Amino acid sequence: MKKFLFAAGGMILSVNIFAATPPVLNSSGTAVVYVGQVFEGAARSINSVGTNGDNDLAGTQFQDSIKSAVVGPGTCLMLHADSQFTGGTLFLTQGAHGDLGIYGANNITSSMQSFALGTGDRCDEDGVARLYVDANYKGRFARVAPHHASATNLNGSIGNMNDQISSLYVPSGYCLLVWNDNTIGDFRPGRTRLLKFGPGYWPVLSAYGFNDVISEYRLDPYTSDCYPT
Repeated sequence: MKKFLFAAGGMILSVNIFAATPPVLNSSGTAVVYVGQVFEGAARSINSVGTNGDNDLAGTQFQDSIKSAVVGPGTCLMLHADSQFTGGTLFLTQGAHGDLGIYGANNITSSMQSFALGTGDRCDEDGVARLYVDANYKGRFARVAPHHASATNLNGSIGNMNDQISSLYVPSGYCLLVWNDNTIGDFRPGRTRLLKFGPGYWPVLSAYGFNDVISEYRLDPYTSDCYPT
């Protein structure tokens, strides 16, 4: 319940406004967003199973309309200002967030992602992979959440960045696998290459012969063979 005080005709009036009760989320990687404050209006759920953790809201009633959100336990919810997981991002962790306006994020979300937080994972800018169209982390970029367990095509997915990536960042505990072709339907023996980039900053992909050629990616838990070869 919210209580508001305001003056009318020289009198101080008190008005109680009852907020909707937010749902109880029990699974990690889950969240619900609402077009109204305090969990009212149309709602949309998101979970991190498979690629369900990626929701592009362009062309839906939720684009630039989200005002509140509920985030499940052990979950990181990413609300992006632009479609295809680009633009400024608000990171939210477990809890009921009844007014995104306090973060300056009312009515600006055009895409969103969620992922389950594992041991050592972070829900902030350094907790996700970033792919940049220019060297030295410049230009347009998109974020890759750690829930990706299968290869994802860059053509028409994150930022429409097929054959445009020139630098990247990989979060601690993860390995970013990248291919110069789509492994499904376009695998070419002798021509398709795979590189594995470990945690840290990779400013110049041309040093590995991989500038502006990445077509597919996958974000895996780190292994000892994760380095460019």
